[in-house]
Amino acid sequence: MRVLVLGKGKTGSIVADIAQQRGHVVTAFDENDNAGAAALTGENLNRLAIDVAIDFTTPTAVIENIRACARAKVNMVVGTTGWYHQIDSVRAVVEESDTGLVYGSNFSVGVNVFFDIVRAAAAAVPFGYDVKLIERHHEQKKDKPSGTAVTLHKIIQ
Repeated sequence: MRVLVLGKGKTGSIVADIAQQRGHVVTAFDENDNAGAAALTGENLNRLAIDVAIDFTTPTAVIENIRACARAKVNMVVGTTGWYHQIDSVRAVVEESDTGLVYGSNFSVGVNVFFDIVRAAAAAVPFGYDVKLIERHHEQKKDKPSGTAVTLHKIIQ
């Protein structure tokens, strides 16, 4: 499979390395390679024969990346968070282009099981139980609060 990883930060770099180790052909762009989604032209993506783009960029970059990939008919997986307030317009773009889009605040199986556990425990909140959510990350963490913490907060609410 030919994979385009958008974002060479901590997660994007790990995804690119693992995909390459598993035999995929990987191209990776950072913000200098793809400012304003300029590298995501149909011509460029066709030349690279990209099967899927995986986005771990920023909330300000991801929307244009999604639009550009949709125009080029490239399916996407998006791990970037902080853009969900624009989900309706993104859904329309993806549906109109007849491409696929998978997005999530965390793709870890363990974290998604934890989401289910929190969903079950949150049922006790209306009966007088208090909830406290504390998040800790490495110093380089760019999105604070993280998409995972935001999802947990929404589940609890």
